[in-house]
Amino acid sequence: MGARDITKIHSFYILFITFSIISIFISNSQAYAVEGIWRDYESMKELVKDIRNGDKDDDKMNYDKFKDSSVYKNAKEDLRKCIDLAEK
Repeated sequence: MGARDITKIHSFYILFITFSIISIFISNSQAYAVEGIWRDYESMKELVKDIRNGDKDDDKMNYDKFKDSSVYKNAKEDLRKCIDLAEK
């Protein structure tokens, strides 16, 4: 095995590690963007309207983080109970 072969192997590993790190970063960025769809809203009514219209996607939303949001906490108790049941 010559010096050129070792250089090729090292180059391959460096590229592999670099692409892996970039892939993880992009995946985490996309997940973060999806789970925080409520951040631009003051009321549940506005958020639900945009979800129904297809402007926001709540399929991959992190409901544990959503329950800590002001939108959730400011909603009426009956609505919060309904959301909790739907999440299960």
